[in-house]
Amino acid sequence: MTLLIGAGADLEARGLDDGTPLHQAAWFGQPDNANLLIDAGAPLDLLDATHESSPIGWAVHGSRYSGGAAARQDVYIAWVRLLLAAGSSLHYPGEPETDRYVQRLLKDASPRVCEVLHNGRPR
Repeated sequence: MTLLIGAGADLEARGLDDGTPLHQAAWFGQPDNANLLIDAGAPLDLLDATHESSPIGWAVHGSRYSGGAAARQDVYIAWVRLLLAAGSSLHYPGEPETDRYVQRLLKDASPRVCEVLHNGRPR
């Protein structure tokens, strides 16, 4: 990953289900790649066209549905915390006054990730 970023890889390139590299790393629960991608400037809040979800949405969904997710909850919790700390939005683009996106995330999250989302919400 470091070599690709160093070589100028497009951090907005779309792949599986229209996700960026950060979306993919979030779904598969790869926190080492998260730090590299975020530090390199990967966009946090781009929505994919397939699921209309940002990387934090993919991490939330992965926390419940990715293969082996039940045994890897700590990884998904770390992902969600990392993305929130980096500035990921819990709102749809252009809708900062609504909570439609965070409500969707809360319904999709595993119970432990749901706790992190509740704690990460602005009051």
